[in-house]
Amino acid sequence: MLNWSTPVTVTKHDVKQTDVALLFEKRMVVLQILHPRNWEVEYWKSNCEGEVPTVDMGSDEMEETEAGTQDSTQFETQANPVAEYVQTAKIIPPSPPKEQTEPSTSGTVPPTSTPAANDADYLGLAKRLEKVEAQQIAIMAAQNEMKTTFESSQTEMKKLIMDQLATVISLLQKQPSQPAEDERRQYNSGSEDDVYPEDWEPNVDEVPSTPTDAIIMAIGDTQSQDVQQLYGPPAGVEFVRRAKWKPVYLKDYTAGKKKQRTGPVEVDTLRPTDPRLYKFFKRWITYSRDNRRPREVHIGIADRSWFVKLMVEHEWIDDSQIDAIFHLLRRRRKLFPEVYTTNCVVLDTSAPQIFSMYWNCHDGDRSTFIWDESVIDYVRGMEHRHLPCWENQEYIYFTLNLPAEKHWVAVEVDIENWQIVVYDCDIGATTEENIKSYLKPYTEIFASLLRASGYFKTNSYVFPVETGDLSQLPPMHYKRATPEVVPQPESSGDCGIYAIEYVEHRMLDRSFEKVNNDNMLTFRHRWCVDLFYQNV
Repeated sequence: MLNWSTPVTVTKHDVKQTDVALLFEKRMVVLQILHPRNWEVEYWKSNCEGEVPTVDMGSDEMEETEAGTQDSTQFETQANPVAEYVQTAKIIPPSPPKEQTEPSTSGTVPPTSTPAANDADYLGLAKRLEKVEAQQIAIMAAQNEMKTTFESSQTEMKKLIMDQLATVISLLQKQPSQPAEDERRQYNSGSEDDVYPEDWEPNVDEVPSTPTDAIIMAIGDTQSQDVQQLYGPPAGVEFVRRAKWKPVYLKDYTAGKKKQRTGPVEVDTLRPTDPRLYKFFKRWITYSRDNRRPREVHIGIADRSWFVKLMVEHEWIDDSQIDAIFHLLRRRRKLFPEVYTTNCVVLDTSAPQIFSMYWNCHDGDRSTFIWDESVIDYVRGMEHRHLPCWENQEYIYFTLNLPAEKHWVAVEVDIENWQIVVYDCDIGATTEENIKSYLKPYTEIFASLLRASGYFKTNSYVFPVETGDLSQLPPMHYKRATPEVVPQPESSGDCGIYAIEYVEHRMLDRSFEKVNNDNMLTFRHRWCVDLFYQNV
């Protein structure tokens, strides 16, 4: 601990706050007179007619102990005149009464200490006190900052948890009134309101086991060796096949039961889901049905977690959900061309990646690039995937994932105008330089594909190259739709649903006015029910 007998060479870094405060309170008066700061000098000048008060310290010598430290009694003897002058001049308030100490009984008389040495001791002590005070202020500031950050993080975490709870409560709008086991037994028994999908198989995951007392026999074991095999009809018996006539007694009944598919007069993208269909879907997704068999969505199988990701608002969807919805849109356009009037091709998410892979693997001049047959199959059309031929098409639609931003955008290839248009629900998430780097390869890829297909020789950009007027095919132009065309949402996480709805509305030749945050949950529920039941 620092005290009046501590030598200057000793440095203490673990000074306690209470000891420093007591020492500072008792000795500050002396330090302010011996080593005044600039503002204290100005204060004294203003109270002493422009002169700085001085004190005659006398020629008293200070004694030191055998260890080489200063004696506190001698120092207080010199400090008394200073304190008396301070109290008389009323420069600063008087200090608290000093503690009475007994005079030193040391018999050794140390060498006399000069005033300059005393000044150095006090300067060192003052610097250490100021350093301790600065460290205390820095620690308090850091503690306040940590406290503010902790409170802010706790508030954000609480808000996030409450939002998730609100989402779960909204999915489960009605709490069960019976125990879970009774309710499951009731649901499994069936209900008049249940609407099952066409390929529904109840309790499909229950596999009957082979009884332990069963006797497994081969087919050869059941055949008798005494049975005579006939290689033809017996003598005198005409061998003919019996004609199978269709029964006519159920003709009138079955004729009216044939399923007739009629196209919708108009597609309402904001239509609410059928309450009965949505109710049964919620029972399945909340494990209220024993059938755990994943649903077939034509691009693969989809389990409950797959549908939950598509159902919950602000949840980021992946390419499997987008491909399943695009497959359903292609089927609808094929069955109801009078409703989906736009002549277009909707590609899955893997097609642009395949095109880019072949394009980037080619080194050298790409003007004579020959596409692989697997790519040309996309241009010719794939009937099993409901991908039409590119001939006589006006637009090509696909979704593009921006890897750095983790963001989905819808891309439109306008064949007639030879340009690529990007529909982005969050324009501020991607800079113009980044969107340019993402789209530049596709401006060359689709230009080369359209020419290689041979279906667009009369296009105003392809025709000059075919006739030899131009030596090289120009790449497509690209632009990003403005916020006036594409409304910008206030929250993130639904970029995949936005991209899907942009494509669907363009297929229906409608504006994006109703594609906003208010209708996003309606879109998600509609697609969940449509994919679960495969509603075309």
